[in-house]
Amino acid sequence: EGGGVVRLKNAIMGHNNGIWGDEKQGNEDDVVCLRVADFSYDTLSINCSNLTIRNIKREIHLKIKLKKGDLLIEKSGGGEQQPVGRVVQFNCDFEAVYSNFIERLIISESYTSSFIKYIFMYLYSIGVNIRAIKQTTGIQNLDLYSYLCESIPLPPKQTQQQIADFLDYKTSKIDAEIQQIQTQNELLKEYRQSLISNAVTGKIMV
Repeated sequence: EGGGVVRLKNAIMGHNNGIWGDEKQGNEDDVVCLRVADFSYDTLSINCSNLTIRNIKREIHLKIKLKKGDLLIEKSGGGEQQPVGRVVQFNCDFEAVYSNFIERLIISESYTSSFIKYIFMYLYSIGVNIRAIKQTTGIQNLDLYSYLCESIPLPPKQTQQQIADFLDYKTSKIDAEIQQIQTQNELLKEYRQSLISNAVTGKIMV
């Protein structure tokens, strides 16, 4: 099940436009509204460090609220250096909706959401999304219907899960190593500055 060459749309059970709503009011209609700025492209997930609260009528946001495993695709925005069309996965424990520059992709039960996430990353990396971009007045818009008509080879669901689990494990290890290197770089920069300061102020013998 889920194997063979298929169009991307076969893996998508449904999709919904986002909404931006109004300024937060401090009532039950306040909800986290994810922006493209919250997309972490390195980890294909949500960066929760600076979330935005918006006021959206509860009956509306309940219809579009995210579930774990949903994919989010940037459908408007982008630029020359970063074309529109990147995808991340929602795996957060809080209730959230998403802005009008984003569309939610609900993955069919015949496919593995995490594997489709990596498929989208691969397609983006080789520029397949560019074929579906329409640009007006400096803003790029993704023709989602056109993009989802792209054909891709998909293994059976069990194999999809194995590949996704392998990639999740390997990329998390790589991310941890990158973080360690970045921390070491910051410590070296601090040491360099301290060395210069101490030398020019006579605090160390040279």
